[in-house]
Formats: sequence, structure tokens, C-alpha cells
Amino acid sequence: MTTRQPLSAASTNRPHVKEKKTEPDNLKLQTALDDAANQRRKRAEAEGVAQGARKDAIAAEEMAARFKKELEKAKASIARRDEDLASLRKKAGDGLEAQLQELVERHKTSKSKWKSEIDDLQKANADLTNQLRGEQKKHGLSTEQRRATALMEAENAVLKKEIDRLRTILRSTKGEEGRWEKERASLLHELESLKHQVFAGEKVKEEGDVLEDLLNAATLTFATSSRAWKEQLRDVKEELILERAEKMCWKTRTSELRMRVKGMMRDSRILQRRFERIQEENAILHENLESHCCPITLPPPPQPETILPLPTLDITQEFQITLNHVDLLSTHLQYLKSDNDELFASLKSTTVSLDKAEEVESSLRASYAELQAQHSALIQEHEPCAAREVSLKEELTRVQEAEKGVREQMTEMHGQVSRAEQRAKEDREMLRRANDSAMRSKAAETALEEEVQRLKDALLQAEQYRELYEDLDERYRILESREAMALDEAEKLGHQNARLIGHVNGDQRISYVDSVRREMALVKAELAATRTMLNDANDRIKDLSREVEAYKSVEPMGMGQRTKVVRRQPEGSRLVMSTNRSVSGPSGWR
Repeated sequence: MTTRQPLSAASTNRPHVKEKKTEPDNLKLQTALDDAANQRRKRAEAEGVAQGARKDAIAAEEMAARFKKELEKAKASIARRDEDLASLRKKAGDGLEAQLQELVERHKTSKSKWKSEIDDLQKANADLTNQLRGEQKKHGLSTEQRRATALMEAENAVLKKEIDRLRTILRSTKGEEGRWEKERASLLHELESLKHQVFAGEKVKEEGDVLEDLLNAATLTFATSSRAWKEQLRDVKEELILERAEKMCWKTRTSELRMRVKGMMRDSRILQRRFERIQEENAILHENLESHCCPITLPPPPQPETILPLPTLDITQEFQITLNHVDLLSTHLQYLKSDNDELFASLKSTTVSLDKAEEVESSLRASYAELQAQHSALIQEHEPCAAREVSLKEELTRVQEAEKGVREQMTEMHGQVSRAEQRAKEDREMLRRANDSAMRSKAAETALEEEVQRLKDALLQAEQYRELYEDLDERYRILESREAMALDEAEKLGHQNARLIGHVNGDQRISYVDSVRREMALVKAELAATRTMLNDANDRIKDLSREVEAYKSVEPMGMGQRTKVVRRQPEGSRLVMSTNRSVSGPSGWR
């Protein structure tokens, strides 16, 4: 039977060492509480610094936003002024003159072409008449030929009358064309005069805008300078209101003039289209005349030696062709007559439109005279404002200089804002780190408080276990003495058994053996009981030694960068050490 060795004297004296080290544990707890208070104070200071930096950043952002709004307003006013200048330049650079010049050139080319065609037709007709007369004189024609020639002459006479009528129509169209040219020239002159008026109105508008800007700048400077200029500012504002009203009148009148000019240009385009149509119709008429007035191909004159009579069959065919030709000419003349009727109707409509244009021209001239009178009156009214304009220009230069200074200040403020934003970023980072450290310190503080409470509870329990430990120690000593006595008794029994082995009496030996067996069984039972009690005592002593080591495992706050706390968690009825964990936060500020 194996036996366990008893505990040493060092293991039994550990509770006394625990009692000697209670005062350093209190010092450790006090230093931990002081460190926690210092961390709270540092966290409060960091929060105050962060709040001040946040307020400074908000004020800087508000100032930057105000400066940005002022800069955007100035940029918007400059952009509006540039757009007005661009629109005025576009209006001044319209291609009306180029269009009119192109129309005039087209008219000249068509007129020269038409004249050349008429001259060619007249020459062709003269050649044809001369050829007919010479042929009639050279050859003595028969009666049928004479009838044919008579018919041809009648046809030619009718054609001549038609040509004369067409020539009269052409002359009338020429007269109308000259009149249209005169009207176009007058309209061009009126357009130029209206352009000058519009340009003058735009100049007046620009001057009014300049005066308005100057007055706005003057109002700002005068309002900031002193209260003595308030009455003058009121007068200037009243004048500005009057000028704005006049400017609106100018705008309405210029818009009306522009509408009238557009209407006149539309009428002139309509007349130009009609004139081109008439020219096209004249060209068609000329082509028809050329096709109908083609030279008559007569047979070649016979030789004087052999004069043969003409065959009758060929003459009848020629007469049939001439009659068909006459029918075609009559139908074509009817078509021409209908076309001429349409031309006369369009001519009447053009005359009516020209009368309307003359009426519009007279009204425009009257309005132009009124505008000139108003413009001269405005100029006379603005003459006393020259000195004020000079002063306003000086104020404008001062305002521009002040604007330059404000822009420089804005650039400086932008730099300051960027620096403030950078500082705010750094402050936010520091605040974040401070919050993290504060949270860690708070967690460490709560963990320390819990550990202190557990240590206090453990101390109370250790006080309760002290008497129990002393009782167990005493029982352990008793058990050791009993075990020593049992060993002595076993040695004695062994000696007795050795002596009894040589005994002669069998009954006495059997009874003795039975008694020895009973005593051995009792001793074994007592040894088993004492072994279990000894194991229990050893387990309790080990638990108490672990608790003492756990109490010793709490290091002081200043020994390392991170405080390690060994927490004890209950597992059944025993206290077991848990793994280490950090509760103190970062090692230091960066």
C-alpha cells in the first residue's frame, strides 16, 4: 500500500506570509485610484481643448462661407456684364447688310441675263423677217404659196403683237423693278438709320447700366461713410428710378422698332421672292418664244437653168404643219394670257403691300423723330451729371482698390481657413485618441474597482478560512501521528506474526490469525479514512496557495506600461485564475 508524503513546513506557513503583505496591496489600490483620477482630469482637459478648437473651426468655416458668397456674387455680376456685352456685339454684327448685298448682286445678274436674251430674240426676229422678204422677192410664188405666206405673215403679225404686248409687260415690270429698287434703297437707308438708332439706344443702355453700377457703388460707399449723404442718396435714387423708367421706355420702343424692321424685312423678302418668280416666268416665256419663233426652213432656191414646179404634196404637208403650229401657238398664247393675269394680280398685291410699307415708313419716321427729340432731351438732362459721374468714377476706383484689398484678405483668410481645417483635423484626431484613452481608462477603472471588490471579498473569505485552515493543519498533524502509530503497530504485529509462525498450538494460532485479520481490516479502514481526509486537506491547502499567488499577481501601476489584472472567476466552488488582459489603453501620446 502506497502512502502520500506529508506537506512541507513552507506550504503550511503561507497564510502567515499573506498576512504580512496586506499593507502593500492597499498601497497598490491607492496608486491605482490616483492614476484613474489623473486620467479623468487629463480627459476633461483634452475635451475642453477639443471643444475650443471645434468652436474656432466653426467660426472660421462661417467666415469662409460668407467670403465665398460675396465672391460668388461678384463673379455673377461680372458674368452678367460679359453676357450683355456679347449679346450687344452679336446684335451689332448681324448679317443684314451681307444679305442685302447678295440680293442686289443676284438682281443685277438676272437683269443682265434677261436683257441679253431679249436682244438675241430681237436679232433672231429681224433675221427671220429679212429672210422672208428676200425669199419672196427672189421667187415668184404661186397663189397657194402666197396664201401660205399671207397666213404666215398674219401669224407673224399676231406674234409681233403678242411680242409687243409682252414687251410692254416687260417694260412695266422694268418700271416696277426700278420702283422696287428705289423702295429697297429707301428701306436700306431706313434700316441703317434704325441701326444707328438701336446702336445709340444700346449706348444709352450701357451708359445707364454704368451709371446704375456707379450709383450702387456710391450708395454702398456713402452709406458706410456718414449719415450726411442720405438726402443726396435719396435724390440719386429718385433719379435712378426715373432713368430706369426712361430706360424701360427706350427698351419698349426699340423692341417695337425691331418688330417693325423685322416686318419690313419680311415684306422685302416676299417682294424679292415674287420678283424672282416673275423673272422665272419671263425666262419661261422667252424659252417658249424661242421655241415658237424658230427659223423657217424653206427649200433651197432652184437653179436658174432648170426651174421645176414644186410638188403639190409637199406644199400641203407644209400647210398642215403650219396649221398645227398655229394651233399650238394659240394654245400657248392662252396659257401665257392666264399667266399674265396671275402676274397682274400679284402686281396689285405688291402695290397694296408697298402702300402699307409706305404707311409704316411714315409712322417709323415720326417715331424716329420722337426718339431723337427724347434722346436730345436725355442728353441735356444728363449734362449736369458729369461732375457727379467723375466723382462716382473716383469712388469706383476706390471701391476697386478696396475690392483688391478684400480679395487679398480673402486669399489670406483662405490660407487661414486651410490651416484652421488642418488644425481642426489634428484636434479631431487628438480628441478621438483622447476619447479612446478615456474609454480605456474608464474600462480599466471599472475593472480595477471590480477587482478591488473581489479582493476585499476574498480577504473576508480568507479570514473565514483561517480557522478552518488551522483546524485542518491540526487534524493533519494528528493524522500524521496516527499514521506513525499505525506503522509502529504494523511493525509490532509483524514481529508478533513472526513469533507466532513458530507456535505449535493450531487452535490458538487460528484464533490469533483471525484476530490479527480483524485488526488489519480495521487498520485498513482507518487508513483509508485518514487517506481521504489527507487528500481533502491537501486540496484545500492547494486552493489556498493559489489564492495567495493570485493576491500576489497584482503588479503596481508604475511598474509597466500596461497594468495586467489576473481576474478570478468562480468554477463550481473553487476560484481559478483567468488569462491576462490589458485595461490601461495606449502606452503614451504620439
